[in-house]
Amino acid sequence: MNRLETLNGETLTIMCTDISLPLYESIKVENKLLDGSLHIQTIGNPLKKFQIEAVCTKYNAEKINEMVNTVEEINLFRESKRYRGIIRNQINWTKIEMYKGNVTKYQGEIEFVVFEEGSI
Repeated sequence: MNRLETLNGETLTIMCTDISLPLYESIKVENKLLDGSLHIQTIGNPLKKFQIEAVCTKYNAEKINEMVNTVEEINLFRESKRYRGIIRNQINWTKIEMYKGNVTKYQGEIEFVVFEEGSI
């Protein structure tokens, strides 16, 4: 099951409804040379990240917001892999109606930056 967890194993999400394919971000310096050609230089290694649609309880949404502000590392479990990283963006949570249980659920889009990956 796809989910976000603390490094201590506490589950933060009820479900991750959508996880993008890996996205890569790099620093590029572009220069136009005297002969008109373009020279592109990539600095460092590209940053690997995922866009995640997550559903969680109000308590866990508040906990995730706190973790974003303290830049606390968490785990993303996707298929047969574990990714350790941080949430990079401030999350706009939307209250959603779910018919299972009587606990209010919230959905938000998360940008998860990967530091390390491994198999489960």
